[in-house]
Amino acid sequence: MRLLRTTKYTLEEFYDEDELWYAILSHTWAEEEVTFQDLTTTDRPVNFKSKKGFEKLRKTCLRAKEDGLEYVWIDTCCINKQSSAELSESINSMYRWYQNAVTCDAYLADVTFEPIEGLDKSGFYWSQWFRRGWTLQELIAPSIVIFLDQNWAQIGTKSTLSSVISKVTGIPKNILHGGDLDEQSIAARLSWASQRQTTRTEDIAYCLLGLFDINMPLLYGEGERAFVRLQEEIIKVSTDYSIFAWSAHSTDKGHSGVMATHPRYSHGAATSRPISLPKAWGGAASIDSEGIHMRLRLVPIDKDEDMIALLPCRTNNPHLNAVAVVGFRIRKTAEGRYERHKQLIFADDKAAVKYASRKICLQRTNMKQRKRPTPLKATTSRNKIATMSPPDNGADPNAHSLEMKRVLLDSGDGKEHMTGILLEHGPDHSLTNPDLGETLGGVGAWVQEEVLVHILLDHDADLSSYPLNTGWSPLDYALINGNEAIAKFLLKMGGERDHRNPKIGDWLLEPTAVQYYSTDAIVRLLRNHGAFPNLHRPNTGDTPLELAMYLWHNREAVVGLLLQHGADPNATNLVTGDSLLEFAAREGLEDVVDILLKYGASWRSLSQYEGCLYTAMCQRQLGIVAALAERGGELFNALLKRRTTWEAALQTQDHRILDCLLKHTHTMPPQLMSLLSHEELCLDHDFIRVLLQHYPALIAEQSFVSAHLHNAITHGRVDTVRLFLDHAVEDFDMVERNLEVLALRWPRDAISELVRAKCPRLREAIVSKAPLKFALIQRNEKLVNLLIENGFSGWAIIG
Repeated sequence: MRLLRTTKYTLEEFYDEDELWYAILSHTWAEEEVTFQDLTTTDRPVNFKSKKGFEKLRKTCLRAKEDGLEYVWIDTCCINKQSSAELSESINSMYRWYQNAVTCDAYLADVTFEPIEGLDKSGFYWSQWFRRGWTLQELIAPSIVIFLDQNWAQIGTKSTLSSVISKVTGIPKNILHGGDLDEQSIAARLSWASQRQTTRTEDIAYCLLGLFDINMPLLYGEGERAFVRLQEEIIKVSTDYSIFAWSAHSTDKGHSGVMATHPRYSHGAATSRPISLPKAWGGAASIDSEGIHMRLRLVPIDKDEDMIALLPCRTNNPHLNAVAVVGFRIRKTAEGRYERHKQLIFADDKAAVKYASRKICLQRTNMKQRKRPTPLKATTSRNKIATMSPPDNGADPNAHSLEMKRVLLDSGDGKEHMTGILLEHGPDHSLTNPDLGETLGGVGAWVQEEVLVHILLDHDADLSSYPLNTGWSPLDYALINGNEAIAKFLLKMGGERDHRNPKIGDWLLEPTAVQYYSTDAIVRLLRNHGAFPNLHRPNTGDTPLELAMYLWHNREAVVGLLLQHGADPNATNLVTGDSLLEFAAREGLEDVVDILLKYGASWRSLSQYEGCLYTAMCQRQLGIVAALAERGGELFNALLKRRTTWEAALQTQDHRILDCLLKHTHTMPPQLMSLLSHEELCLDHDFIRVLLQHYPALIAEQSFVSAHLHNAITHGRVDTVRLFLDHAVEDFDMVERNLEVLALRWPRDAISELVRAKCPRLREAIVSKAPLKFALIQRNEKLVNLLIENGFSGWAIIG
């Protein structure tokens, strides 16, 4: 391992990593970084101190020196990237290097933090640091991560900001606090990288090596194959089948190999968990030149050679709000292997065990991607001359409707002309694609080209054709893509507005205008044509209003529109029995809770209201807690008299929740007071501050002061001790008794705070305890100088 000496900016090599004490830097690369060659080239043609990246190096070294550390590790200059062997060894060791560091400084170059304004206006949530692949392991591996803004001002630590970081990254808080990675499923760990990016395609795999304790050679140039290799290495050492629980985007209906090609496909797999079942279900998967061999339970499909393969893996079913076994559809290839469908299927785990298991071989990757295009596919150029070639050369336009679809999608500027050419040469515009169940009419709306729809209708395309595979009509496809112009035109031409989908048993409004992220304009269009807002889906029991809550975009507008047109705010799911308020509170949908309450949503019982409030508090949804408190009336007042309510508020580790509840009290609730007197309760500075703001008389409660001042001292919480001192607490004996604890456990400048405290008795106590001795124990040069300047040198006791 190569480290940078903080005093001389020179590199030194070490072979016993366990004995090293060093700081480490985590950052995103920028222009003119200081490199290994800059520090080692003897003649140094370019002064590395003049490079833009030197300030980052200098600040890192300065902070390390202040912490009493002689060395730092920075990836830009501590690795010789011109040596492929060294680069490979370094990347395979990097997780361990971050893990062994005394402290890690995470420098966020795009964040400006002002304590008064807080995180909301700092850009912390949207920092590129949280979007890069390499910073994932740099967040998880170190015990201590200190976040710094572009001016090197401290924002907070991984521990103090764990709630925010968990929400931004999807990483559970227990992992941020040092929890065991092996307790997280493979799918969950892959999902943490699903929204991250790397400059080189291969690095999205290499940056995950440490998370799975995998070592493998680096082969730049292999592209997505790197991520496939990573999965193969994981399969060799794990029986966790959640690695296969990935799913492509809902519009990607094709087949592929059993391996994902990027972590993005694991975005929705964070809740996937392996289940311990007999070997007859799964057992270990094996890999050879043919593919991945595994034993799975197979569900036959009527009148079809395809099957559904069920994984020994459970996840949360987003449609049924229940735990289910996951699987995928498979079909046999000409080579005798199987390929999987890119979408996941959810099955009842109790019903799944009745199906027999069988050992099958699945393709690792999609071999079809390597095949040459067919002649019809090859004609999809962007000019009218090329579109004439298929029929002129004898290609059968009706041979594959899948090819027809690809032609329409890929032919660019020639789409309109191509469609006319194909129809003139006889393709059946109502032909159902055997794979996707689409008609050309559906495809015309799907590609969002209004002119194509007109051409198809000119050739008598059937507006009411519903392919058996999907049950979706041309109007459905227009709504799925939010194409208001095509939808309006099709409705005008006679498309059914509330047909029941024969495949999935839904009405048009539910699976399209709402569930597939359509705009409020589409919903308004359907409302004007008489669609019904309160129909329940037969298979899941939910209404369009509940489905609208899943939307990422325009959720508030669509929910409001449905309520305006008669949707029932008190409707319940026929399957789960949950009310809309319960669902919205559980999912943390603050805007939806507010709208539902405005439209008269209410609670059926105190227990239902308590469940909503408790869930909102546990998830730290301050806006929802405030809304429920504001409109809870007597129900809320009743809960304020319960000890469990205050226990939940204190356990949230979010002082804002406690502040919200205390605003609705006039006297200190006795249930809360009894909790505050326990020494086991360890409240941080913000909780103490909120309590004293609402009830200053607490400073006179000896049991409260003794418990929390003692905790603050023993845990090194400088701000909390200062808070008690500012409120004129008289329990200085406790501070004096614990001065040695302060010296050994408190962070930098902790004793300095007490030296500066405007309290003669405390100052005298510190002097009597030989502060220089404590400063030297801490190796704190800055503190030693401060003490000498304040006249304490004569009190030093050395040895």
